[in-house]
Amino acid sequence: MKGGGRVSKRKTAAVIAGLTVLLIAAAILFLKSSKRYEAASYPRTYAELVEPIAETYGVDPALVYAVIRTESGFQPEAVSSIGARGLMQITEPTFEWAQSKLGADFKDDTYDDLFDPKTNITYGVYLLSAFLERFGTVNNALCAYHAGWGVTRQWLEDSSCAPDGKNIVTTPYADTNWYLHTVCEAKDRYEELYFEKETKS
Repeated sequence: MKGGGRVSKRKTAAVIAGLTVLLIAAAILFLKSSKRYEAASYPRTYAELVEPIAETYGVDPALVYAVIRTESGFQPEAVSSIGARGLMQITEPTFEWAQSKLGADFKDDTYDDLFDPKTNITYGVYLLSAFLERFGTVNNALCAYHAGWGVTRQWLEDSSCAPDGKNIVTTPYADTNWYLHTVCEAKDRYEELYFEKETKS
């Protein structure tokens, strides 16, 4: 009986070890499939345009991808209810303002050119760089991008929006609050998926 008990214990141990290996393998497969799903949900579409243009204007590419994902879902022909066009959803007055700042190389661009991915990304990234330079933080720049330059200045002076007077944490507009949350969350995911090693190095 004692010998049979030892055999039974060995069999039990072998079964437990086998189940442990299977569970570890299943966990690895789950993590890999989850990573692939996340990468599909947060694509680097137009990477050949986004990343060099972002570098030119000193903007985090993760932020650019997050804005494009939120604004148009990477659809270059997208047009909003107010007429904003293309990947980064730029309105005509905003296009004209940016064009006046970008200089002679851009003087022949037309509003229809915003359906071209390279043109749209160039203008959108330039706008983000200008807003980041003017307002100092990602939140403030996104408020300016979404709601406008003037109202962003007002929110910075409102302690209920920017308690420290330097960074907007909430706004009176539900759609702008949603936009801030959505873009910042997407930016974090892009950084974790694609740029974490670059940030650490």
